[in-house]
Amino acid sequence: MVKRRCNCGLRKAGKRRRKVEDTSSTTDRLSHLPEPIIYHILSFLDTKSAVRTSKLSRSWSRVWKHVPVLDLRSSALRGLVRLEKFVCKVLSLRYDLNVRKVSYIDDVGYGFQRHESMMVRVIKYAFSHRVQHLVVDTGYDSNHDDTHRFSFLFGPIKNCDHLETLELGSVTLDSGFGYSGFRMLTTLNVRACMLDTDQGDDLDLFCNFPYLRNLILSDCFLPCTKSEGNLRVCGPELVNLELNAMDQFKIEIFTPKLTYLNVRQDLDSLGFSKLTLPSLDHADIGMLKVPGYDSDKFKAQMQQNLTSLFHGVHNARSLKLHGFSVEVIL
Repeated sequence: MVKRRCNCGLRKAGKRRRKVEDTSSTTDRLSHLPEPIIYHILSFLDTKSAVRTSKLSRSWSRVWKHVPVLDLRSSALRGLVRLEKFVCKVLSLRYDLNVRKVSYIDDVGYGFQRHESMMVRVIKYAFSHRVQHLVVDTGYDSNHDDTHRFSFLFGPIKNCDHLETLELGSVTLDSGFGYSGFRMLTTLNVRACMLDTDQGDDLDLFCNFPYLRNLILSDCFLPCTKSEGNLRVCGPELVNLELNAMDQFKIEIFTPKLTYLNVRQDLDSLGFSKLTLPSLDHADIGMLKVPGYDSDKFKAQMQQNLTSLFHGVHNARSLKLHGFSVEVIL
């Protein structure tokens, strides 16, 4: 008599697998994530994408209103009218909670005058909700008039003790910038900004930020009525300094605690009037080629400029030179 094999165990295993598969196909796993994790995930998205993502799950429908990051960009919607409506709805519907970071960036190029009221509204909202990191870029506009000025954008803001990081693009930094009340700033990034104050040819814009540790200056320029100016960078707590294409300036640096200096500059515009860097650990120097760089007269002048820079960084523990800088020296 032939005995039959019992496949009960296999049947039970198959049932268990089917149950697991059925359960995994119907369970809304996103809904079971802790809310802080959900907020953290959505904080990496721009605000329009965060609102859309909130529709993936019923329990997420209002999650975007809790997200502590607002990333508003002009490219998010087609047309300025739609953008204004979207921004107004976001600011009015979001829960009355503090924000960690707010960004308003004109990456389409509408021009500041076409959406100045909306930008000012976003800035006021950010400060009324104790923003810690603020990014404002008005977009490129060749007409830098009074409406671009820092005093116009931030004029009503006084005695701010919660802003730690500020990034500015295409804004005119006037004399109001140095007296803005942002005394707790630790990081400042200034890109493509006009430096226009009532200080004459000598600019000292950063002396009133006693806790500033990181400073990045890129592609800044003077008004068309000036060809050259002196820029003083000082800070008792400044640790990291980056200078990129600051072509119109003779730069003086006095920073007793600076440990890192990064310079990217055209050779013909390289100018440092005085460098006092007693704590410098690392200097990263990169020079860009310009027309006529191979002439003997030009090379002699560039060697003199580089020598002046090297005297200022002579006590650095490490020095990194990029290719063309070495070529000029040799």
